[in-house]
Amino acid sequence: MINWIAALQQLSSLQRMKEGGITTVRVGSERCSWRVAARFDDEEIEQLRQRCGELGMRWELVVNRPIEEEDLPWLDKLMSQLCLWRPDGIVFHDPAVLLSARQAGLDSELIFVSDTLMTNAWDVRRMREAGCDRVALSTEITLQEIMDIAAQNDAGHLELQVHGAQVCAVSRRPLISSYLQLRGRTLTDLHQRRDLRIVEQTRQEAMPILEEEEGTAVYAPWILNSLPQIASIVQAGFGHLFLEGIFGSDQEVLLARAAMAEVLAGAEAQTVLCRLREKTGLPYGNGYYDRKTSLTKEEGR
Repeated sequence: MINWIAALQQLSSLQRMKEGGITTVRVGSERCSWRVAARFDDEEIEQLRQRCGELGMRWELVVNRPIEEEDLPWLDKLMSQLCLWRPDGIVFHDPAVLLSARQAGLDSELIFVSDTLMTNAWDVRRMREAGCDRVALSTEITLQEIMDIAAQNDAGHLELQVHGAQVCAVSRRPLISSYLQLRGRTLTDLHQRRDLRIVEQTRQEAMPILEEEEGTAVYAPWILNSLPQIASIVQAGFGHLFLEGIFGSDQEVLLARAAMAEVLAGAEAQTVLCRLREKTGLPYGNGYYDRKTSLTKEEGR
């Protein structure tokens, strides 16, 4: 059975998520998350735990704040809190989180999500051997590469993003703030803005960019759509499929999940996609399923 994972923005959406076929919600915390659809405070996390228990849903916590040497005492304190919360999964990219969680005796599933880095079968095996319960593949590889990796690993322990904004680059630097300072400008509520865009010299389209206290992230100009590929992905045996919603809404994620259910039930993918576009007005795209990132950049020159 597939674990359908959705980024959560509103606690009030949990019932609809359950009814819409979502089995796990992925959430951010003010303590330890960035580049997430929403960050919940400790009280909201407690409410989430209780409500997920009532609904029979899983919940995963994103622990992706950059960790430096001086942050290790903070990480130990965080693990003490996570021992109380007991999330069903911990999403991380820094190996320090893996080691700290094991030392703390946490029995949560440990999920390695490295954005663009997990691009081959060998790396997947090494991370599984290191103790990761689940490994997420890169968002910037082709469908054929995805299938090749799945064929060489236990696909039940693999995660793939099948919907939503795809991150292209991450930096610890406050890039927007630095640019604004250079231009002598300011923006109110910069760290809460989700409507900012940039145009790179090697690309033609405007790309979402967000800056938070932890750094800056740049995203692809489309919302990933996997309707033509979803049947092949399911047949490959992927155990975990993720729907991102950082620039959308819980409702848009649920519409995408419903569209995938239609296609898996036999509906024609392009027909379903046309209806989805009419409902949301979002710029859905094929991502890198059919072309390598290097070719995408060359096209922009």
